[in-house]
Amino acid sequence: MVKEKSQIEEERKLMDQQKDQQMLAAKTRKQRMQMQDRERAAIAPLVVPAKNYGENTLLAKAQEQMDEDYDDVKHFN
Repeated sequence: MVKEKSQIEEERKLMDQQKDQQMLAAKTRKQRMQMQDRERAAIAPLVVPAKNYGENTLLAKAQEQMDEDYDDVKHFN
């Protein structure tokens, strides 16, 4: 089936409209995600120090355990 030039142009316009709608939806979603990221970043400084404190405590405990193990080894020798 051969399409007329006017049919081809109408299909292209329809496709362009659909593409524009998809791009607008993607742009809106991107803006929403960026806003959520900014909100999370504003809250993040309150959460990070507690996390770092926990990690430092864990590392300190691990270091103490290693030191105790080393002292035990020295004692056995």
